[in-house]
Amino acid sequence: MSHLHALWHFVISSWPYSERMLFTVGSVITHNLVWYGLNIVLYLFYRYDLFAQYRIQGAKWPDKQLVMKCLTGSIVNTLVMHPLIFYFVLYPTFKWFGMPEVDSPVPSAFTFAWQICICFLINDFLFYWVHRTLHHRLIYKHIHKQHHMFQQSIGIAAEFAHPIEEIFANSMPTMTGPILLGVHPAVFWAYFALRMWETIDAHSGYIFPWSLWTNLSSFMGGADFH
Repeated sequence: MSHLHALWHFVISSWPYSERMLFTVGSVITHNLVWYGLNIVLYLFYRYDLFAQYRIQGAKWPDKQLVMKCLTGSIVNTLVMHPLIFYFVLYPTFKWFGMPEVDSPVPSAFTFAWQICICFLINDFLFYWVHRTLHHRLIYKHIHKQHHMFQQSIGIAAEFAHPIEEIFANSMPTMTGPILLGVHPAVFWAYFALRMWETIDAHSGYIFPWSLWTNLSSFMGGADFH
């Protein structure tokens, strides 16, 4: 962990702006690196028919207009909405629940491990019940139906959702664990990166035998369950 401590100290000592801005920028970069990085890789798989033996939904892919609509919404969310939400809503919420100062020492590897595990447990519990509620016959067609417009799922479909679903099924389950635990920003970013990887993998349309989430599918669900 000594290298991580040194890197963290370098970033903090070099940052010229407020802690709130650092939390916002760090969170947005974490999300976007995983989101765009993995989805670009998946696009290459789709485009050049790579690893077809691991594909679980046949040769048909979503309608191009639907993909463009999803991609446009994703760009607006990641470059406009997310920074505003992290800056004005999530940062003060994290601080109110006891998030340590950003220049405090990076926690031990053990703390990273148990806090990330608890965050995933909380996310899984909350997501299950909200998602189940969204499938109720009186609610589904008004909210959750948008997400299921993708009959053949791809990575960017993970965040293609009605605003109400985005708040209650995606954001709240993901954020509740780290908020309640008052985790260090470094722990939050590590968990956030893993959480984004997990949901992209679940929507990818592939089951990769080497994927962490495939090997946890009995617990996490995975792409086949989705």
